[in-house]
Amino acid sequence: INAEYMGKIAAALVDVALVQRWNLRLGIRDEVFYLLGSAIVARAVSMLDYMPAVVLTSKLCPKGVEATVYAILAGFGNFGQSVSRSIGVGLIAALGVRTEEPCDFRRLPLLVGLAHMVLPLLTIPLVWLLIPDAQLTDDLRVPTCDDETDALLAKTGDSE
Repeated sequence: INAEYMGKIAAALVDVALVQRWNLRLGIRDEVFYLLGSAIVARAVSMLDYMPAVVLTSKLCPKGVEATVYAILAGFGNFGQSVSRSIGVGLIAALGVRTEEPCDFRRLPLLVGLAHMVLPLLTIPLVWLLIPDAQLTDDLRVPTCDDETDALLAKTGDSE
């Protein structure tokens, strides 16, 4: 488990404590405790974890299409956020949490635990499938015909 997941889980535990009102027993106001939860800390941790992914993407990207690849990746990111919001809405309905009259927050701690701790942990096995086993300093591009042609031209001394 990487630092991002540990940070998000810690922030989710703060959210559960806030929902259970444990912060008031410790004498900490809701406003202060809210800042320590997923709303702030988890987002900051995610941004710090996003930076190496951008470096990895830049190494995989073919020359000349960087903007296109970045736009595609941004689209996938937006799609992932939409899917996660839809799953969240489904969980809210499935657990019977209601924010309109008559309100029902009895299962809110379970919802926060599932949505902020359990479901993100389910993505960990995907790391071994989707992330290459290499250092960030390695050349990760797949050789193309153009690369081979350029190498042959350089070897023979011919140029275009």
